[in-house]
Amino acid sequence: MLRKWEYTAKVLKNLKAPNKIINAAYEIDNILVNIGLDHNTPRWIDYMSEHEYQNEDLSSLRYLMSDPTYCSACFDINDNDINCSDCLLSRGNTSCTPRSVYANDYCRMISDYIDNKC
Repeated sequence: MLRKWEYTAKVLKNLKAPNKIINAAYEIDNILVNIGLDHNTPRWIDYMSEHEYQNEDLSSLRYLMSDPTYCSACFDINDNDINCSDCLLSRGNTSCTPRSVYANDYCRMISDYIDNKC
């Protein structure tokens, strides 16, 4: 079963997004794996059982990115009580900002791409 950000990368690739945007999704996935958040939330498992990445469009991808119950980092904070400002990846903001020393804000790169295409 694909993790949320693996799935996101596959959707972006299927929609012929630029490699920089696709790689940003893979980087988010790699970061989550590296910090031990490579599991799927119950809501994500339910979503995956009913959807295929080949059938997603940019509007559904926007929804996937914004729903914290699909994210292992968000879900892990308070079990079921989602509070983005508590997430280590958010750095006190209300959105994911995983990044490496030399990388851009991956989540913002992807969401800006989606917003510009929708």
